[in-house]
Amino acid sequence: MLRRRTWNGLRQAAAAGGDHDFSALRTVTLDQWVPDYTGPGRCRFASHIRRKGSTGGSTTLTLGMNDTAIHDLQGSVTVAVRMGPFRALRWIMSCVKARLEDCSFVREIVLDVWTPPGKSLEAFRNELHNHLRKVNTTKARILPGDRGLGERYFVGEHIQTPFTLVLDDDKLLHCAEIHKLLLAAQRFPQRIIGPVKVRRSIHKCVIGSDTLLYPTERQEDNMALTSAALVPTSLMDAYRRLIPRPVIDFINGELNCEDVCFNWLAAHLNGDEEEACVIVEDVEVKEGPQGNDALTKSHNSWGRRNACLNFLRDVFPQWPIPRPSSFRVRIE
Repeated sequence: MLRRRTWNGLRQAAAAGGDHDFSALRTVTLDQWVPDYTGPGRCRFASHIRRKGSTGGSTTLTLGMNDTAIHDLQGSVTVAVRMGPFRALRWIMSCVKARLEDCSFVREIVLDVWTPPGKSLEAFRNELHNHLRKVNTTKARILPGDRGLGERYFVGEHIQTPFTLVLDDDKLLHCAEIHKLLLAAQRFPQRIIGPVKVRRSIHKCVIGSDTLLYPTERQEDNMALTSAALVPTSLMDAYRRLIPRPVIDFINGELNCEDVCFNWLAAHLNGDEEEACVIVEDVEVKEGPQGNDALTKSHNSWGRRNACLNFLRDVFPQWPIPRPSSFRVRIE
C-alpha cells in the first residue's frame, strides 16, 4: 500500500471535478509514494499498460534518409544541454570532436548551467566562457538565469527552433543520429522522439494494490527519458505554462521526476491516443562517465522512480498514464 494518506482525499476530490490542493506538496517528500514491497498491501502481480483500443504490438514505420529534403531540415534543431561543473570541459571537447558546429540541422547549442550547493554559479559561468572561447564556437552560448531540475524545460523560452535536442551532460549525439530523430519528428511533431536507449516501460499492479511500477526491463515504449531526446519546443513551452509551481518546486527539491512529468504532459496533450513518445531504432548515443555527482546514483533509485509514477498519477488524476507508443521508426 502506498504511503500517501495525505493525498487520498485530494485525489478523489480532483477526480470528481474539484480543485487540487497542490500546497500540500510543501509538507511531503517523494518517499511517501515509494511502494510497500513487503507488507500485506504489496503488489503481487503487475501487467503492462495497454495501447488504447489495441492488444497488439507497435507498428514499425520505415523512413528513408532522403524522405525529407535536407534543405527543409536545416537549422531546425537547438541542442540544449543541462550542464554541471563536473563534465563541462569533457562535453565541450566531445562536441568539438563530434563536429556539431558543422551540423546543418543544428542552429545553436545552449548550455543550461547549474552548480551544487556551496559552489559559485557565476564562477562556473566564467570558466565555461573561457572553455568556449578556446574552441572558437559560433553556435554555443550560455543561457542566463538559474534553473532547478524542475525548470529544465523552461529553457524553451530562449529557443527559436521548432525542435530541441535535450541532453544530459554525459550524453552526445553525432549529426547523423540527430538527422534520424529529426526525420521521425517530421512524422510525429507532437511526440517526444528518443533512441531505444532512453525508452522506459510503465507497469500497473493488478493484484494486491493499484501501484504503478517502473520495471527494470524495457519491453514497452511508454516513455522516452530526456537524457537524450528530440522534443517539440512547443511542448517545453507547455510545460512552463501548465505544470503548477508547487509541482515544479517539489521536483526541484527532490531532484527527480522531471522527465517522467514531461512524458505525462505529452500523453495528456496528445489527446485520445494518450501516447507520449516515438522510439527510433539504431540511433547511437555517445555516453561519458557519470561520476559521483550523477543523479542516478544519488537520487534516482528504482524505488524513487516507482514513486515518480505514483506521485504524478496522484497530482494529475485526470491526466492519462502514458500508454505504449503505437509506432516504432526505423531509418534506412
